[in-house]
Amino acid sequence: MIRKEIFYTGLTIIVLFFLTTTSFSEPVVLDWDAAWDYALERNEGLAEAKDEVVRSHHRVGEAWASALPTVSFTGAYQHYFMVPSVIFNLPEEMNIDPSTGQSMGPLRLKTQMQAENNIIGNIELQQPLYIGGKIGLGLRLAKQYQELTELNVKVSRQDLRVELISIFYGAIVADEAVKLSHEVLEQIEAYFKQVNDMYNQGLVSEYDLIRAKVQIATVRPMIIEAEMNRDLAYKALKNLIGMDVDQEITIKGKLQLSDSIEMGYTEANTLAMNERVEFQQLDLQKKLLEGQEEAERRNIYWPNLFAGLKWETMAQSEDYKVNKYEFLSGIGGSVALQVPLFDGWRSHHRVQQARVSIRNVQRYKSQLERGVKMQTFQAMQNLEKAIEDLKAANETLELAEKGYRIAEVRYSSGVGTQLEVLDAHRIVSSSKVAVLSAIYSQKVARAAFDRAVGLHIQTDQE
Repeated sequence: MIRKEIFYTGLTIIVLFFLTTTSFSEPVVLDWDAAWDYALERNEGLAEAKDEVVRSHHRVGEAWASALPTVSFTGAYQHYFMVPSVIFNLPEEMNIDPSTGQSMGPLRLKTQMQAENNIIGNIELQQPLYIGGKIGLGLRLAKQYQELTELNVKVSRQDLRVELISIFYGAIVADEAVKLSHEVLEQIEAYFKQVNDMYNQGLVSEYDLIRAKVQIATVRPMIIEAEMNRDLAYKALKNLIGMDVDQEITIKGKLQLSDSIEMGYTEANTLAMNERVEFQQLDLQKKLLEGQEEAERRNIYWPNLFAGLKWETMAQSEDYKVNKYEFLSGIGGSVALQVPLFDGWRSHHRVQQARVSIRNVQRYKSQLERGVKMQTFQAMQNLEKAIEDLKAANETLELAEKGYRIAEVRYSSGVGTQLEVLDAHRIVSSSKVAVLSAIYSQKVARAAFDRAVGLHIQTDQE
């Protein structure tokens, strides 16, 4: 029996180990669409904004509940250890001897008000008929808050999109940097083979051979650094989209770019003022604060009218034989009018607080208008610069490659020096890195520009 238990225990450990080691064996392929879908589903910041929308739906339901009746049941058992009594004083004219018809003088009677055991139960319905107009006002405010939370989701999506573009395409650039570093190594190794052949033929000195070897040694740390940067970029991407950072992934995608800006600053600024969701948010916040101010003002002198219906039953006894208790019941209705006259200036101070908040929202809107103009201007400048930088980087790379080919021919012909070849190769490598950096900068600048002017992306394709 013990051996059997040991066998099954060992088998369980092996299965768990297998599941643990193979859970991330299959890499997940991520293109832009897949990464965006992951982010929409799992990003914590966006999920929090969506949960606030759910909360707002329940706030609308809560506002509706203010117009509905409330029904409550109350049951109570009361036991007197000392039953309270009451004294009645009867005048002498009411204390008559029945046999003689003569008064026997004043009479003092003492009787109990309650029994030792009392059971009371009631069901009460209360229906608000009018609460200073605050039911409709509360419902309107709840719906406005719901609209505000939905706008928050839009803002969160836009911010997430910009951040994902930066990280997703940053990972692609990191991939390209690794490929580029390996290509550089292959080129250096091919060049070393060429120098070695020339050295064996006595065409170059040993110094040239040593310098070629040194070039190979200097490239290998670059490869290690590029791979480390790629791994870090991959983990940042997985963290943003809510994926386990240990999950293996493969990224597919290309940096597709536009060559120009389709609008001028005036048009971009007008578009931003009309389309930025933040302006709609501030307008809704102002409406909410105005509604809160109105609700507080209605707490003063505005009447509240309620209707009620109540069923009540009660039993009293000196013993504990509940099954023999006699319950007496009754039904009654009521209409109550309540007029708040003075609340210690509480509502007055809340009204003043709401008015201060309204003024602050107006200030925030003015600040936002200036800030959006600055953001739009800066985003346009950055995008224009990124476009020009990429053009310059491509031209530089083309010239650098041409110079490298010339240097190789000169060195092979015995006219040029090895230093010319190595210097030309270094310029080509740095030019390729500059092109990658310029492509990435333009992609991020385009996303930032779209966000600044409030462009609503109809599709999330890249």
